Amino acid sequence: MQLLLTMSSIVAEAGLGKDIWTIPFDKITFILLIYFIDEPIYITVVSLTKISILCFYLRIFPDRNFRRAVYAVMVFTGLYMLAFILVSLFQCRPVDHAWKYWNHEHAGACNNVNAQGWAAAIFNIVLDIATIILPLRQLSKLAMNWKKKVQLMLMFGFGGFVTLVSILRLETLIYFAKSENFTWDVAPFGYWSTIEMDIGVMCACMPALHSLFKRIWPKVFGGTARDKLTGRSGTSGLSASLGADRSQRSHKNTDTKDFIPLMDVNSTEAQKEGSKRNDV
Repeated sequence: MQLLLTMSSIVAEAGLGKDIWTIPFDKITFILLIYFIDEPIYITVVSLTKISILCFYLRIFPDRNFRRAVYAVMVFTGLYMLAFILVSLFQCRPVDHAWKYWNHEHAGACNNVNAQGWAAAIFNIVLDIATIILPLRQLSKLAMNWKKKVQLMLMFGFGGFVTLVSILRLETLIYFAKSENFTWDVAPFGYWSTIEMDIGVMCACMPALHSLFKRIWPKVFGGTARDKLTGRSGTSGLSASLGADRSQRSHKNTDTKDFIPLMDVNSTEAQKEGSKRNDV
């Protein structure tokens, strides 16, 4: 992500977002070269972000059919990434025609870049939607308190916002391929792409951030002492539900051998303390 932000700063300094007639010729070629390099990086980032979220699903949900569905979405995401990286790299013949075509002084040919961009964006949106809706049925089975439900809603709300940004980004593609002033017209396409990647990474990090927030604001993100003893809320409730679901399937589902329940350390300590009290 830092590389992409650095490249965005460099290309902005070179003249992206300005009228093409105010930019030196060598800067125009440089902007197109940076954009050419940026395309496969963008595809890689959005794809790996989805795969990261899907790996998180595999970590907490042991259901065999659900895991098969997750693996299927992961495969399609990987194929999407590979296919469109290759299409982006070889969109023109010769390859350097992608950043030299603008002055009409070099021989070469390019694919329909507009159609290519639309196809990549549509596939990306479909995979986003699949990633968001995939765990909803599993989550509906869990017994959680209202705070945990709100936190999950916020997490998936971020995922929905990523999809919305992808849709808004589609509008900017209309002007890109046919533009005679692409340094001006491509600017919205660039910042929508950057926003999409940033929010996607934030969404993928939210499950891990929950542990940090729970330490900083335990009253908001943690359960009560009584809940920790009974395992009815917060992360304890989630772990208890998933752990019970796993124990019911462990004898007939060999796919759950890699399942790692998200156990709450505080909950475990509270349960041990409760056992000691009972023994006394």
